Amino acid sequence: MANKSSLTAFDRAKKAGQAPKTIVVTGRDFMACSSLAVKIEQRLYSQGRIVYFADLDDIRDRFPYTQESGRDADIKRAGTAAGLINEAGVIFITSVPELGVFEESQLRSINKKHTTIVVNAERTADYAGSEEDVFDGALKKIQETFDHLSEVLEYYL
Repeated sequence: MANKSSLTAFDRAKKAGQAPKTIVVTGRDFMACSSLAVKIEQRLYSQGRIVYFADLDDIRDRFPYTQESGRDADIKRAGTAAGLINEAGVIFITSVPELGVFEESQLRSINKKHTTIVVNAERTADYAGSEEDVFDGALKKIQETFDHLSEVLEYYL
């Protein structure tokens, strides 16, 4: 029988001083998604956060030992990777082009113990701001979630 760690995700989050979560950057343009995800990773790291970025190609390369293939398998792998990385107390960032509603639900279900934040990398018809404005909007959304989760974490510390 395999041994399980006596440390919990909460223990690790407390040690890291952050509530682990998953940030998924989506949009139609793969490069825009990936670029925004990397910028978010760099910004959070510069703020002292423990972060890890991997796109779907990275995840597929690191979890090749499965019978399944295709987009559905990639989403399952991403959810599994997110769960493992979040359990370690780390903020996981990935980019998933054109994330559908069902796929988002699937990711959230696989990694249901941790918060998942979905950020759209697209400039929409309603919002025609610059790339920097999209980045600032994404960071604001992420920061609001961090603030809420930090309050919850502090309450239990």
